[in-house]
Amino acid sequence: MKKPLTAIFTSLGIGLAVVASGAQASVLNGGFDAGNLVGWVPFTTSNGTLGDFPLPGIAMFDVDGDSLASNSLKLSVGYSTAPCSFPGFGCPLPTEGGGIRQSIFLSGGTYLFSADLAVENTPLYSGFNRDGGTFSLMLDGIVLDTVSVGEVLAGSVQGGALAFNGFVEEGTHDFQVRITRNYAQSDSMFQYVDNIAVARIPEPGTLGLLAMGGVLLASGLGMRVAKPIA
Repeated sequence: MKKPLTAIFTSLGIGLAVVASGAQASVLNGGFDAGNLVGWVPFTTSNGTLGDFPLPGIAMFDVDGDSLASNSLKLSVGYSTAPCSFPGFGCPLPTEGGGIRQSIFLSGGTYLFSADLAVENTPLYSGFNRDGGTFSLMLDGIVLDTVSVGEVLAGSVQGGALAFNGFVEEGTHDFQVRITRNYAQSDSMFQYVDNIAVARIPEPGTLGLLAMGGVLLASGLGMRVAKPIA
């Protein structure tokens, strides 16, 4: 389901006064309402893949777990070519994949970066897949927040969210959503992203009694683990 900025801010504990004071969205097609990747540029790591054709693509999927499917980014990431005969034994497990990026202009100030994520392990194979993927929000090559999805049972979905709140200098910035795995791309494992948002938070001096109505996020939320979607 597509989330308005008011819902995003409220769910993160930021008072509605922030939104009413004029938070501004800075990402084009962050909810993929256009039904395509307009505004975004897909990319891969050096030995990564985003999946077999027609991926990367847009698919209807319930990413945020509210039982309402909507247009979402769909990928199937992993390494493209094994670096040795037995990765993890004969050589280190590679961390490969890719994602989407967009060049965005931000005026100087405090911004909230956020996105919803989900991993689907279809019933094609039984048992667990060991690595659902690591999702990261990145700005100018710096990781803002990361969520790692570990084992995912066949026929199940794991979901989570990325969020970061911090000061950004004025200028044009390279904004990325990156997903990687330590294994080869799997035809039973899919990663989804939706509700990508970058919104400016007005300065505290304009918020009046904000301290009584909500608490801003910490500047870095760090590594977290995704949870199953019921």
